[in-house]
Amino acid sequence: MTFLPRLPNQQQTPEGFRATAQRFGPLADRYLALYPSANAQEATLSYVSSISEELAWTLQMLAAAQSARGAPSYAYLFMRSPPAVPGRQQGAVRQAEVPYVLGNLSAPVGGGFGGGFGGGFGGAPGGGRGGPPGGAPAAASYTEGDKMLSEGMRSYWLSFAKTGKPVGPTPQWPEWPSIETAGGAAMVFGDRIGPAEMLAAPKVEFFEAAFRAMAASRKQ
Repeated sequence: MTFLPRLPNQQQTPEGFRATAQRFGPLADRYLALYPSANAQEATLSYVSSISEELAWTLQMLAAAQSARGAPSYAYLFMRSPPAVPGRQQGAVRQAEVPYVLGNLSAPVGGGFGGGFGGGFGGAPGGGRGGPPGGAPAAASYTEGDKMLSEGMRSYWLSFAKTGKPVGPTPQWPEWPSIETAGGAAMVFGDRIGPAEMLAAPKVEFFEAAFRAMAASRKQ
């Protein structure tokens, strides 16, 4: 179950955003206190953040349930902005981590991974599939930092596939904690590498309360 609104686009007005909060019924004021909307810019940021964080909470809740059943589950947040084709906006878009995990940093970057929700589970909107108009994508200029990140990510993924526990290439790499509760730490892969809290406690408590209220209403 999720609470996501069906809205035509991401650009919000304060009035429109506050109207969508009514889907939470008696919890609407609590939601608006967590996601302010004093002006259009703030309302739009709250709209994108709230969707991203609601999805994060939902996925972490499922991961925590798996961990509780004896199958440790792990979450990550990819924050690295790979090199983009000149003239293309890219950022840490959805699936941008794939070349790093596969160790395929020699491939050209076409900016074609598509957009995301922003914040935790997406990033800046990506372009369409393929390269820039009129020719092939420019060669990617990955840095030594990209290569080191790729080496680490490959090690975490491969060890998880072999043993069920993601481990870095050397003991100096951060330990990747499993998700034990919604709101637990996820591994951040970007300019900084290490575990970080995904959701602040008040937001975790809000989504838990909203989920319980929705589940109770469906039983009536």
